[in-house]
Amino acid sequence: MAHPGAREPLAAPTIELTTGWHCLHIYYQVDAAALAAIQPGKREQGIEELTQILDPAREGAPLRLQTSVATGHRADLGLMIMDTNPLKIDGITQAIRSSCLGTALKPTYSFVSITEISEYVPTIEQYSERLRLEGTSPDDPMFAAKVNAYSQRLPAMNQQRIYPEFPNYPICCF
Repeated sequence: MAHPGAREPLAAPTIELTTGWHCLHIYYQVDAAALAAIQPGKREQGIEELTQILDPAREGAPLRLQTSVATGHRADLGLMIMDTNPLKIDGITQAIRSSCLGTALKPTYSFVSITEISEYVPTIEQYSERLRLEGTSPDDPMFAAKVNAYSQRLPAMNQQRIYPEFPNYPICCF
């Protein structure tokens, strides 16, 4: 018999999220001098390695991996990497660093976050209140129709915020 004030045992600590994903945005600049210093055969090998590292469909890839070309003076390549396990995300940056092109790809900026339903997504009650404040009467049939439509969209909107789908593009340009 458990002690009356006893608590349930705590789950083992983990770095993996049970809801949502860890997210890393990291940007790289190509160091032209370092790239030129890589022997031509090693350059081709590095391109192949980088292609494999950044393949979101490869075995062991993080749950989401999107590459983007960033034009401008601060970065040339951007990555957004998501997974429940931050070590899998870090594995991508470590693999890039240790690849044949690692000396030519200089990280210039990064930030981490987690996916979550933000405070900017109103609950059904908050949406209803906003409609009231905008002058829509709860007795108006449009009020019920708008609230019903929002309540049907809300689960999908929240799902997309916690577990976002990326477009099936090999690379995005911004």
